[in-house]
Amino acid sequence: MIDKETVKRLVEEMLDDKMFVVEISVNERNVINIFVDSFEGLTIDQCIAISRHVEHSFDREEEDFELQVSSPGLTENFRVTQQYIKYVGKPVEVKTRDEENWKE
Repeated sequence: MIDKETVKRLVEEMLDDKMFVVEISVNERNVINIFVDSFEGLTIDQCIAISRHVEHSFDREEEDFELQVSSPGLTENFRVTQQYIKYVGKPVEVKTRDEENWKE
């Protein structure tokens, strides 16, 4: 199985000072999901560059894998502190554990 920490290191090699990792997962079938964001927004070209860097760092002859790189969608929950910072002063909707909705 591909090591999650290795994937994280490879992703971090491609990040500039405005970009951050939101989440990385690797399941037992070597499906790698990478969520990256940026304080300035993430472009498709940045996602492609990260994807290529990670993909070219592994040998599919040794271990096959599926790779997906994207930014988290607007409907995704915040997972890291940087996401909260990114949206300071912008409207967000919060759903509490009690299923209450708050909009600010």
